[in-house]
Amino acid sequence: MRINIFSLNSQNKQKYKASVNNATNPQYKNIELSNLHYRPLSFGCSGLDFNKQLESLSNIHCPCCGTKMLTQEEYEQLLEKSKNIQTKEEFLNFLNEHSENVPYKLRSIVKHLNKVSSGNPEFPLNHVVAIVKSGANKKIGYNLEHLVNTLLELAKDETFSVNDRNLLLSCSKMLSEFKDSRRNKDEFKTILKETILKMESDKRHGIFVELASDFSKHNFRRVVLSGVNLELADTNTIVQILVRNIFAHSVAKVKKVNELNNDIDLNYDKLLMCSNCANDQFAISNMLQGSRKSLYNYQTYIDDISMTYAKKEINLEHTYPFTINGLIKKLSNGKLFKNEKSEVAEQIRKMNFELNKDIDFELVHVDGVPCLGCGQDTITHERKLEIYDELAKAQNKREMLDVLLKNKHIIKERYVNMLNLLDEVLKKNPNISDDEALKILRQYTHDELQGTLLECLKYVERLLKKPHSYLNDKKLVTSFLVDFKNNYLNIDPQEKFPFKEYGILINDTFGNMINTNSHKHIEFLKYSVKDKFSAQYILFPPPEVLKKYDSIFEIIFQDIIRKSVATKDHFTARGRSGSDEKKNIILLCSECNKYKSNSKIWNWLLRNPNFDMYAKKHFEFVGEKVKSGEISQDYLDYLADLQKNILDLTKGEIYIDFNPNNFVV
Repeated sequence: MRINIFSLNSQNKQKYKASVNNATNPQYKNIELSNLHYRPLSFGCSGLDFNKQLESLSNIHCPCCGTKMLTQEEYEQLLEKSKNIQTKEEFLNFLNEHSENVPYKLRSIVKHLNKVSSGNPEFPLNHVVAIVKSGANKKIGYNLEHLVNTLLELAKDETFSVNDRNLLLSCSKMLSEFKDSRRNKDEFKTILKETILKMESDKRHGIFVELASDFSKHNFRRVVLSGVNLELADTNTIVQILVRNIFAHSVAKVKKVNELNNDIDLNYDKLLMCSNCANDQFAISNMLQGSRKSLYNYQTYIDDISMTYAKKEINLEHTYPFTINGLIKKLSNGKLFKNEKSEVAEQIRKMNFELNKDIDFELVHVDGVPCLGCGQDTITHERKLEIYDELAKAQNKREMLDVLLKNKHIIKERYVNMLNLLDEVLKKNPNISDDEALKILRQYTHDELQGTLLECLKYVERLLKKPHSYLNDKKLVTSFLVDFKNNYLNIDPQEKFPFKEYGILINDTFGNMINTNSHKHIEFLKYSVKDKFSAQYILFPPPEVLKKYDSIFEIIFQDIIRKSVATKDHFTARGRSGSDEKKNIILLCSECNKYKSNSKIWNWLLRNPNFDMYAKKHFEFVGEKVKSGEISQDYLDYLADLQKNILDLTKGEIYIDFNPNNFVV
């Protein structure tokens, strides 16, 4: 047996502990995972309701072992069906018919039963089971002998301390005396705890997990075959006991990914697992190692769950597949991840879009409403299409640019600066080619981005000079600094900045820090760069889009206009128990909507320090529209409710100075 010397590495352990606030461990209390990696949800229902609905789903494969799970009702139907089985042949046919539902660890038993029966057709069922049971007991003996030899080999490894090597030898001696195969796994684990877990090496947890898992797997088979008197029981009794023992482990159970979290209403960190894996304390940590098999099983699970949402078989919010996917990606260091661009995922997005369409929100049909997130004037979808038509009719980039400059009051400053530069270039050289003009703009956005990256460099260097309470934190920051200098400074101006990889580096570094201020470092280092990157990003349209247009500048200009389109969003995200009540609906420009995503309110406000100023501008604009009769009088009540909602959610820290009575007609 090859020992994997880690199961859940130290970095993942920190994430595992830090994924939610842990009141029992103050050291990790305030650590938060990046909300871009996962987006916690409560689904607007209690945890118990969520568990019940999740456990009622059929045709779901276990994310840990790949077994096709049974609902409690399906399990009871199998038990009822087994009562009619009278012969060995009927029983074996029954097992083969439901082979997908046999737990992965027990499939060798089914295979062995078939093999013994086919080789000895005259043997009755009790005789066949007795042979298989005897083989399972022998395998435990072989397994123990193998584990003892493995420990003896490890004890020769001089990288372990003398004390650790003595503990390994002690463990091998105790296991060699563990000859009674009827001893249970708890006694086996007690031996490991008294030896392996007392080692000084950080490899001790990995060794413990590998030894315990290997023994548990073999012992599990023996336990399933026990509980029946093969000499006295008739065929039907043996069948019913074996069916119960085998398929009970396939019944679906909800288990928290993070058992340290005691909040039952947080559903984003739950997995539906077969009972066997749910009862295995190492199942999730083994899955997070991200082997090829684990990846396949996990992706199958996400596909299964997504399909139930797409088919509307579950009456909950439709974002669970995305949120659990993000959390597992975070905890596995990106090893386990299901591509969100799948066909099923797209169906779920469309369903969410339809839900949003049903929310009546008059403001998105009014031109010029200031975005609540950035204060920029927004446009309606209809106005966007009108501008697109003007761009399509333009004969060259000069005419297209004039269309945008005419509408620059709706364009954000970072894009206006870029357009002004292009205006100067075209005035000096009207005949400049698209490629040359694009090259100049890319150089400009590169220089802007480079300036921000240098600020980030200084920030990290200052951070490194500060005394660190934890040596691990200093090592992480030092490693980040080396990677940052080598891979993210001095990027070619004509190449797109690798923001995705940069974001992963930040999350993997500061997301693993023990220091409770790590989320502030993430906010500064990621989002200050993202602001500049967004201007550069639009200068690199996808190749498949380029094929559809004669000019790259038409694509770029459309993207700039699209960012100003008014959209409706939830102030408290629907995924965070936010309601569809009007008081929780806000107007954001398309860019801010995407930027906000499913962020926590405080994380979003941290990135919007001028929110109160933008909100006041927004409130007064809407009030004036009500006063002029362009918007329904009901929106004064909406503003009053939103004003109170913001005050409540920010615990009184943000008050929008607005008096609805000043706008009553």
